[in-house]
Amino acid sequence: MVGSAAIAPGKTEATSWRSVDAETGKIADIAGLEQLARDFPDSSSVRLRLLTAYIREEDKPAARVALAWLLDRDYAFSAAGQATLAAFFEDFDGALIERIAGAPRIVAQSTVTDIVPAGARLLEGIVATSDDRWIATSIVDRALYLSAAMGEWVRKDIPGAGSLAGIVFDQESDTLWVSSGVYEPTPDPQSAFRGLIGWDREQDTLRRLAAPADATPSDLFLAADGRLYASDPLNGSIYSAGPGDERLEAFIGSGTFRSPQGLVPVDGGRKLLVSDYRYGLATVNLATRRVERVRTSLAVALDGIDGMWVHGERIVAVQNGISPQRLLLIELDRRATAVVAVEILELGHPDWLEPLGGTIHDGAFHYIASGQWNRYGEGGVARTDLPPLPTVIRRVELPPRGD
Repeated sequence: MVGSAAIAPGKTEATSWRSVDAETGKIADIAGLEQLARDFPDSSSVRLRLLTAYIREEDKPAARVALAWLLDRDYAFSAAGQATLAAFFEDFDGALIERIAGAPRIVAQSTVTDIVPAGARLLEGIVATSDDRWIATSIVDRALYLSAAMGEWVRKDIPGAGSLAGIVFDQESDTLWVSSGVYEPTPDPQSAFRGLIGWDREQDTLRRLAAPADATPSDLFLAADGRLYASDPLNGSIYSAGPGDERLEAFIGSGTFRSPQGLVPVDGGRKLLVSDYRYGLATVNLATRRVERVRTSLAVALDGIDGMWVHGERIVAVQNGISPQRLLLIELDRRATAVVAVEILELGHPDWLEPLGGTIHDGAFHYIASGQWNRYGEGGVARTDLPPLPTVIRRVELPPRGD
């Protein structure tokens, strides 16, 4: 395994999850941030905030500890950040300054499998259907893109759809479910449907599950019993709907998570693993709705995870909210209380723009490697200084499932 780490299995106890919201992100005093770091000890974003506070107060010994924590987890600073840190630690710790300026580690194992023309604007998610056809979601075009013969991609419009993000395929019913909502780059947001849209490909019919007002469901999980779950990265909620329901209802209301993203089943399907973009991993007991923090004794950060997919007993994770960005293969203990092993599939790939949504198909993880959120402004207007580029889809081989 490339860049792997593991700990010996053992008995672990559940850890409660501290509820977070927008106000949590405003904590700036050292005492408050130190408590936040104790509550979320595997969050690089919390550690960065704490490092900034220590530098502000000119506490070099404490700042050194926070910085070493980040460097131990392959964190790489920008040139400006390196200069600031080098000036602050000048004549304090020469070895630390060398670590700051060291070349970031790179792991690049994927290959390009397809390129979608730049006219398909801001693709976010992708999935493979039962007939080996690729379908991708678009944020700006508010449409789907379907792979066709000879490398072509065909646009499929969905009347009234909002920005399309999360995507799952129900092979039994040949139905594609996509999440529809409103983001900053959404054109004409007042006309956008908020909820989930199911497309029966054989009948070419649509089914809509409306979400609560102002909701923007994103990542999706389809349970074995047909129940759908959707995370809302903007207001922090998680929604669900059963096979016979006509609307999405709040399963976990806002105020528990700051920005929930990926959703996958763990602990034999009894729990839902949730990635909070700022604070780390948590599980939600599907029967009791109890939320617990997933911890680790490994030198890995667990925040910044955008999407997750099940691969046997392990989980593929796109971690684009940390520098450098990376793809991980994560293993949890039996009760899903702790991360016990992590393999780095890719790290700081030199050809990436931003890794986004993906899917596991034919023994590999296929993913969008050229996310372009920074190339569109409000309403989906393309930036003149950063014009849209074609979307690159890459493939990285996965080890055997092991189940």
